[in-house]
Amino acid sequence: RAKPDDPATAREYAGLGSGHELGVFSGHSSNASAVAFGPDGRFAVSVAWDATVRAWDVESRLCVSVLEGHTNNLSAVCLTPSGRQVVSAGVDRDIKLWDLKARRVLRQFAGHEAEVTALAFTPDGRHLVSAARDKTVRVWEVASGKCERVLSHTAAVLAVALTPGGSGLLSAVAD
Repeated sequence: RAKPDDPATAREYAGLGSGHELGVFSGHSSNASAVAFGPDGRFAVSVAWDATVRAWDVESRLCVSVLEGHTNNLSAVCLTPSGRQVVSAGVDRDIKLWDLKARRVLRQFAGHEAEVTALAFTPDGRHLVSAARDKTVRVWEVASGKCERVLSHTAAVLAVALTPGGSGLLSAVAD
């Protein structure tokens, strides 16, 4: 059973107003660092400093899949709009697109020169946006794995967000 202050867990909370804890997702062997819900809310994914991606059944809070293949701490996770694939990244600079059902890497995106800190898909799932401590945001075509655009910043990029239509981008920079 997870301890209340165990950093290797993810927690689910009830409505934002109540803040009541519904349960704990235990399984990572090191600090959990990023989480995301699937599109229907019935499953979730998490990444941790143990270099694993875990998929969770939200109702039972059981880990239903463990994806291994990274070589260092993970710091970012994002699901495709369909929820059938997950993308993960972190200190090893590798961005991996995984098939959740087959539990295998479908594609890798290479180009960042430092830790990848954030990931986001466009609503149509055709493009992936990544941010990194190398002071760049990259826009990737998912089908080919090619980097279509590099946006340079003056400091490490810590977060990215897309407008609901996917035509606009915000980035948070540590400057």
